[in-house]
Amino acid sequence: MIYPKCKNIIKDSSGNAMGVRYDGYVIPCCFFGIEFAFDELKELLGDDIKNIHLKSGKTLDEINKSKEFQRIEETWNTNTPLRTCIGACSDPEHVGTADKTSTGADTVRKHINKSIGE
Repeated sequence: MIYPKCKNIIKDSSGNAMGVRYDGYVIPCCFFGIEFAFDELKELLGDDIKNIHLKSGKTLDEINKSKEFQRIEETWNTNTPLRTCIGACSDPEHVGTADKTSTGADTVRKHINKSIGE
């Protein structure tokens, strides 16, 4: 299961905030700051990666609610979520019991095959 810290909207509960990389890309959390994780994000988003850059003209809130960030979330509802999400957010204490993410999308919790990403 993916329990995304980056989308934790439970009051008084810890979570990870979005970040900005040294090159100006807005990332869902600090774990995407390292190159292999960011490469995975670039592979997922393709040319749309430009839409999560500070120079895209979008506000941080617009980026957080963007179709690009929603595409990241959509991977959580598959059998192949991003490896970075698996590694960082596979513990239920990360998100609590809220059914909505900060983009407004419904959260669907799915068990994932432990062999993914290994």
